[in-house]
Amino acid sequence: MKNIGVGLAVFISVLAVLGLFSNFLICENIVPYLLWSGVVFSVFILSLIAWAISKPSSNFRENCQRKGNSPLKVIIAIIVILPCMSILAFYKGMPVVFNAIIGSDGTEVVTVLDKAAYHSNIRCFGKTNVADYSYYLNNYICGVDKVDWGAIKKGDKIILQGKQSIFGIHYSGYKI
Repeated sequence: MKNIGVGLAVFISVLAVLGLFSNFLICENIVPYLLWSGVVFSVFILSLIAWAISKPSSNFRENCQRKGNSPLKVIIAIIVILPCMSILAFYKGMPVVFNAIIGSDGTEVVTVLDKAAYHSNIRCFGKTNVADYSYYLNNYICGVDKVDWGAIKKGDKIILQGKQSIFGIHYSGYKI
């Protein structure tokens, strides 16, 4: 059972990180389904964890008692981190993976809403917010060249080029 939990945690973490650091715009029509799938999955896993911890012969309880630690910190961390990671994995990571499997070359036209105050950012260089997408972490593009970024303004169109499917577009280039 422990190996399954560790494997599931690694899988969710990889999907979450993949989704977070991919240049991918998710099709707005499927976002609510992905979010709710992540919520349901989180509730299911949290229920299994609560059931396993509540058993009198729980390894978790025994380890905490043996070390003299309070399990409260770990439980709070699980309650906060697991849903965030699961929802991010379902919301951003799974569409990236599915798109990589079934996607083909395509383009998507987006409209510039505004741009970040600075071209340089810790994670997203040339961050440009787009009007066509509204969900959190799905409403901007990264990687716009500094010259192009300086020239674009609200209402301009950008053509994203990359691998596209019913899940969205994983863009690797653009044209203004």
